[in-house]
Amino acid sequence: MFLVWLARPLRAEVLDDFSGPRKFAVNGSTSAAVHALADGQLRITVPKGDHFAAAEYLRTYVLLEGQPVEFRTDLVSLDGDSMEAGFWVDFMERLVPSTRTPYYGVWLNYDRIRLWKEEDAGGGSGCVFFDQALSAPTEPLTLSFTFTRLGSSLKIASKVARRDRPEEVVADLEVLDTTGRERTTWGADNWGPPAGPIRLMGLVCVNTEQADMRAEAIFDNVACSVAPTPETVTIRPTASGEVELGWMGYGIALGAESLLGPWRPCTEVVEGEMNRQRIPLSRGRPGRFFRHAAGIALAPVFGSSEDWNIGPSVVGGQEAPRLSVAGGRGRILGVGNRNNEDFVMRFAGAGYELFGIPYGDAVSSVDILRWDAAMEDAAIGLVLRARPSTVLWDCRTDGLPQDRYAGLLTFKKAGSASESVLSLTGPGGEVLERRRFPALDPTRQYRLRFWTVGERLTLELFVLSDLETPIVTCAATDGRIADGLDALCGIKSASGRYDVTINRFVLNAATR
Repeated sequence: MFLVWLARPLRAEVLDDFSGPRKFAVNGSTSAAVHALADGQLRITVPKGDHFAAAEYLRTYVLLEGQPVEFRTDLVSLDGDSMEAGFWVDFMERLVPSTRTPYYGVWLNYDRIRLWKEEDAGGGSGCVFFDQALSAPTEPLTLSFTFTRLGSSLKIASKVARRDRPEEVVADLEVLDTTGRERTTWGADNWGPPAGPIRLMGLVCVNTEQADMRAEAIFDNVACSVAPTPETVTIRPTASGEVELGWMGYGIALGAESLLGPWRPCTEVVEGEMNRQRIPLSRGRPGRFFRHAAGIALAPVFGSSEDWNIGPSVVGGQEAPRLSVAGGRGRILGVGNRNNEDFVMRFAGAGYELFGIPYGDAVSSVDILRWDAAMEDAAIGLVLRARPSTVLWDCRTDGLPQDRYAGLLTFKKAGSASESVLSLTGPGGEVLERRRFPALDPTRQYRLRFWTVGERLTLELFVLSDLETPIVTCAATDGRIADGLDALCGIKSASGRYDVTINRFVLNAATR
C-alpha cells in the first residue's frame, strides 16, 4: 500500500524575483562571498581574486524534441573589469558525487562574451565555442540562454539585449552541438551533448583578479519559458523481494505509517544512475505510504580525504584530528597536539553543490567500525540543522556553529569503563537528553542514526548486523532551530588519543 504525492506547476515559472526569502542554493569557492537580497535584486559579492560564487536553482527540465527552453535574467550591473557574470546550466547524466556532470555556460564581462561547455565535474576538460568582443555595458542587460533538443544534437543559443530597449541586441550566439567535434575558439570538443534533462540552473560570478580585490554583480529576476518537468515517481518489485522507488532529478522519499503522518525521510541510501535515483524499501512494514519531496540525498564513499574538510569546533589555534582514507573507510586519528580540540567534519567532494541549502526534516547515519578502547570521554556525533555564520560553510575556519543539534555517542565514560552514553545537545551544546547504557562491545560494529523531524529529535544506536531494532534510543523535543546544514563531529579523548574508523555516512534531508 503506498501513496505518491507530487506538486505539478500549471504554468511557466518565474524562478525568482528576489522579493522574498532566498530560493536558491549557494555554491562557490570562498565562504566570504556575499549573496544579498535587497530592493528586489540579488547582489553577489566575491571579495577574493580567482574565486567564484553562484546562486543555483534545482529544477528538472526534460528537453522535448524541437521545443526550446529559455532561461532569462536581467544583469543590472558589473563591478568594473574584474567580474565575469552569467549563467550555467547543468545536465543530469548521473546524480552520484564525483562523477562526470556536463554543463554549459555563458559569461560576459566588460568587454567580452563567451559560450562554453565543460566536460568534467572536476574542471579537467572543456571548450569555448565563442569568445567575442563586447562593448562595455553601461546600462542593465537582459541575458538569455536557450536549449533545443534536435535528435541526438543540442542547439545552444545565447542573446544579450538592453533591458530597457530590448530591440537593441548586443550579442547573439548560437551553436549546434552534435555527436561530432564542433569548431571551437579554445579547447577541444571531445564528446557529444548530454542526453539527460537539465537538472540545475545557476547565476555565476567570477572575480578574475589575481589579487584579493572585491568584485560585484547585481541581478534582477530569473525566469524560464516553460514550467519544470513534474517528478514522476515509480514503484516496482525487485528480484530480492523488496520494492524500489525511482524518480528523475533531485529529491528524496518520505515515508509514513498512515496518510496523517508523521512523514519522515526514508533512511535507505539513494543511488543514482543515468537520470534516476532508486531507494530499496523493505516490504516488512504493511501499510506504509511514500511520497516524493524536494531535498538532498548524500551517501559519500570515503574515496579520498580531500573530499572532506575537518577542523576544530572552536576556532583558536588548536589542532583537530586528521582524516585518512583506505579501503573505502575513514580513520579519524588525533594524538598529541592533534587531540587538543573537539572537531567538526563536512563532506565537500566534487559534484556536491548544495552547500547553502538549509535542511528541515532530515535523517543522517554513520557506521562505526572500530575505535581505540583506551579512549575516555571521546565521542562521535552527527550534526543537523547547523546554522553557520556564512552560507558557504567551511568548517576548517568557521568551526561548529552556536545554533545546531547534535547526536553524540560517547564510547566510554572516564572513571566508568562499563558505561557508554547517548546524548542529544542543542544550541551552544546544551544537553537536551542523555541515556546511559552498558558499554559498547569493541568486537562489534555499530550504526549511529539521528533524526530531526519537526520538533522531535531522535538518536538511535544499532548493532550493524541487526538494523531492525535499536539497542538504545535517546529522544527529546526542541523547536528552536527549524532548519540548517549537516556535519560530523567528535569530542576529544581525555586519554590524549582519538582514533575512530567510520564508514557509510548517509544524509537524506528535505529542503524548503
